[in-house]
Amino acid sequence: MMGSVPMEYVIWILFLLASFLFFDYQNNHLTVNRIVFLSKRLPKQFDGFRIVHLSDLHEKTFGRSNQALLQKIASEKPNLIVITGDIVFGYCANIDRAIKCVEGFSNIAPTYFVSGNHEAKIKESRRQELYQRLQEQGVIVLNNKKVRLKKKEEEILLLGIDDPCFLEWSNRQEKFSKLLGVIVGAEPSECYQEEIAYTSNSAEAVSFEPSQGADTNINNPSVLQNAVYVDESRNDLSKMEKPFQILLSHRPERFSIYKRYNIDLTLAGHVHGGQIRLPYFGGVYSPEQGLFPKYQSGLYQEEEGALLVSRGLGKSIFPLRVFNYPELISVTLKKDL
Repeated sequence: MMGSVPMEYVIWILFLLASFLFFDYQNNHLTVNRIVFLSKRLPKQFDGFRIVHLSDLHEKTFGRSNQALLQKIASEKPNLIVITGDIVFGYCANIDRAIKCVEGFSNIAPTYFVSGNHEAKIKESRRQELYQRLQEQGVIVLNNKKVRLKKKEEEILLLGIDDPCFLEWSNRQEKFSKLLGVIVGAEPSECYQEEIAYTSNSAEAVSFEPSQGADTNINNPSVLQNAVYVDESRNDLSKMEKPFQILLSHRPERFSIYKRYNIDLTLAGHVHGGQIRLPYFGGVYSPEQGLFPKYQSGLYQEEEGALLVSRGLGKSIFPLRVFNYPELISVTLKKDL
């Protein structure tokens, strides 16, 4: 006859079970952070335009065939989906898993992607494979490019920039700033002819028209595959009001550079919300910003521009998120009268 189980064993088993349930919930409970962004510069036609912003997936899916994430995105009825880098996991990237993270996105809304520091870690041949497979999924890779988003007679610009890790280490901050200047149109393209593959003075023109019955839906995303290039070389940006600009960039700590070029709204990630978040204190650590990083989550608004930082969806080298649920952001643009 077996004796009774010692109480300390029972306590340990209950503790391990509770820990497993706690961390499973912390790392898999999807949340939606809904934000309204007001701007006097926003064209009237884009009043109510909705963007779902994801970042730092790191090959993570939610539910069977990623249905939990797809349903969350679709329920927001976005006009646009953007991914601000790090869909792979560093040097050991599994491209098949990364692609599964984004399958079906472009069936919901046009989807754009820019690279993060983890994409910079993989070999060039594998990175090009990743980009090609993203495009096969209908995801537009917007590295160091810009597109015009048009509704009737009005437009806004969507810009994308590579992570700074793609640049040589020496004077990286200055090079990153000049590269953004080239994309915006404030710097001559010759600044990066040798280092960056960037086509100057051109932007894809993508038309957005509301579907019947819903102002937040748009026409079939396949319009992006037939986007035309429009020559902007005749535009003297110093003599005209610049269009409303949205920048996709992985790095929030470069906010001072984004403000330098008066970017209206920058969407970024990278920090994972500090990975571990403490009540009343927020995120604990970011490699570039140190302890209790300044730009870690949510909306930061200053006179020269605004920054919206996603806490991300996946995990980094530290394998757990603590008091820091995976997050997708749903931001609605509103005309501030």
